[in-house]
Amino acid sequence: MIKTCKTCGARYRTKRKSTKHCRKSCKPTSENQNVKSLSEKERHESKVPDFGALLHTSLLKAFKEEMFINHKRETRIKDLFLFTQAVLWPERNFSEDERESYLNQIEKHFKQSKDHNATFKQLIERTAFEKCWLEKGVIAATMLPSVWFNIDSTEGLANKVIYEKIEKVGELSPDYAKGLAVFSETVLKYYENRNLLDFYSCRDHLIALNQKRLLTMLTQVIAHIHFLNF
Repeated sequence: MIKTCKTCGARYRTKRKSTKHCRKSCKPTSENQNVKSLSEKERHESKVPDFGALLHTSLLKAFKEEMFINHKRETRIKDLFLFTQAVLWPERNFSEDERESYLNQIEKHFKQSKDHNATFKQLIERTAFEKCWLEKGVIAATMLPSVWFNIDSTEGLANKVIYEKIEKVGELSPDYAKGLAVFSETVLKYYENRNLLDFYSCRDHLIALNQKRLLTMLTQVIAHIHFLNF
C-alpha cells in the first residue's frame, strides 16, 4: 500500500499498516523529543518577565535622567554668572576663587527649582531690570557680586521687591514686559545653540517694541560670550 510519511510528507510503498514514516531517519528519537520539550520550556520561560533586568533598566534610566538634570543645572548656573558679569561688571576680571564662590551662591537660587530653564529666565529678567534702572539713574551704583548673588540679601537677585517692580512696570508698559520676555528667551536659546539667527530675530522684536536698552544689553552679552567666554 502507499502511505504518506508523517515527518517529511513523502509518499512511500509499504506492507505494514502500523508504519508511519518512510525511513528510520524520519522517526522521532528521544533526543529530538528532549529538544522539543526544551524549546517548549524556553518558550514558556520567555513569557515570564525578568524583574531583575527590569529593575536594572529602571535604575539606569533614573540615573541618566538625574545626570541630565544635574548637568543642565550646572550649565545654567555658569551661564547666569557669565551673563551677569557681562551686564553688571563687564570691566571686571574675577579670580578662580571669586568665581567659585559666586557659582556656589548662584547654585542656591536653583536648589528648589523644578524647571531650571524657567528659573534661569526669571533671574535673567531681574538682572536686566536692575541694569535698566542703573542706566536710568534710579539706582546709584551697581552692588557687589557677593551682595547681588547672595540669596539671603534683601537687595540682591532674590529680592522680591525687584520682581514686584517688574510686574508694576509691565502693567504700565506692556511693550517692556514683552521685550523682557523675548530678551530672556533669546539669551537662553543663545547659550544653548550659539545661533546668530536667534539674535537677529530678537533684535527685530526689540526694535519693533522700541526697547533700545534691552537691545544694547543683548548685543553686549553676545559680544561677551563670543570674545571673552567662547
